[in-house]
Amino acid sequence: MLKLALLETCGWIEETMDNIYLSTNIKNRNDIEAHIEKIYSFYYETFKKVLVFCIGRRNVKSLEQTFSTQELQHFKSALSTLKNIRNSSAHTHYMGSSQQFLGLKDLFLHVKTIQKSFNKIIAHLKTNNLYR
Repeated sequence: MLKLALLETCGWIEETMDNIYLSTNIKNRNDIEAHIEKIYSFYYETFKKVLVFCIGRRNVKSLEQTFSTQELQHFKSALSTLKNIRNSSAHTHYMGSSQQFLGLKDLFLHVKTIQKSFNKIIAHLKTNNLYR
């Protein structure tokens, strides 16, 4: 069940990122759709590159400045942790105790960090008229 929760959570992250990209209002939606259909990662650096494509480097820099160093690091770490575990478990079946999994409590803490960060990103985009 935990593997399913992890995979569903990662699907939610990818969908939320896509919704953020598609809700920005600087680039044409068709251009954004064409760009993101080639993206399969939700590491922070990939997320940032797509945001730069959507709203520009200056706006992404402004967005990042709304986060404290610690907040941004926790967001990056949560994304990276879930992506790495997802990658190692998505195309395998249970192989014993050597597989890397999070406990449900740890998964929840990562989700909470990511949700808070997404909310902050969306609020910043709305405040700066970068969000439809």
